Amino acid sequence: SAPLTTNEFSLGEGPLWDPTRHTLFFTDIDAGRLYAVERPGEDAVEARTIYEGEPVGGMTLQHDGALLLFRRNDVAILDPESGAETPVVRLDLPGAERCNDVFALPTGDVLFGTIGTDDTSGGLHRLSTSCRVTTLFDGTRIPNGMALSPTTTYLYYTDSTAKTIASFPYDQRSN
Repeated sequence: SAPLTTNEFSLGEGPLWDPTRHTLFFTDIDAGRLYAVERPGEDAVEARTIYEGEPVGGMTLQHDGALLLFRRNDVAILDPESGAETPVVRLDLPGAERCNDVFALPTGDVLFGTIGTDDTSGGLHRLSTSCRVTTLFDGTRIPNGMALSPTTTYLYYTDSTAKTIASFPYDQRSN
């Protein structure tokens, strides 16, 4: 393997590929920055900073090419070309330090974790396409990666605090 960028990061995470732009987006959570690498190749390049501000724990790609950012206290839309930010929803999740990892479901809803300020105040939440936030469960410190099974019948969820990966039945019709 070879380095993708010449940059150094504090906590580089959340790679997100945009096939239309042929661009890889990712976050440096601790630094409060988002980066883009256009048309990554064999040689390491300087990643372009496209955002500086509140730490971004994860993001999704919208149909129009905008990025949906899950930050410390809110969710916002970022136009990666202009840098324009549009607030979407304020997050009022007691005991949450910040968002951590997101996963877009086939329905358009987004699952997102929150890192807790203590060992039991983090959790997993869903942001619906109508911008309604629902807590699915709490009681963890560090929620992490999510994925659907190839048949989309199970959702996998990593709990870094408990050092476990759990599977939950998933039915997008009753999502």
